[in-house]
Amino acid sequence: MKLHPMVKDVNVERRVVTGNRGYIRASVTFVNDSQLWMREFVDDRLRKIGYAYHYQNIDGKLLFRYDNAPHHADAASFPHHKHVSNKPTPNSAEERTVIDVVGEIVKTIRKELF
Repeated sequence: MKLHPMVKDVNVERRVVTGNRGYIRASVTFVNDSQLWMREFVDDRLRKIGYAYHYQNIDGKLLFRYDNAPHHADAASFPHHKHVSNKPTPNSAEERTVIDVVGEIVKTIRKELF
């Protein structure tokens, strides 16, 4: 598998939780040693029903996380929201895909490196 030039390593785990549900968990290490930890819960048609995309720096400090955990009912985009480092309240955010999140991370790393 050919990786994006900004990606150093990818580790993927897939599991079936029940006969009609499962999850995909993966970690992506980027060239600056930051990491994306992701998980997606899917139904029997592989439709995403739950997700979290957690991006952290080399020291393990949260940079941002998108998820749809239903614990921020006041978010305008409930249940979708984005946690950002040093902000106690999450931001409203539309549902993201892992491709969206990797694109956001790559833009951040390019600004950092170039």
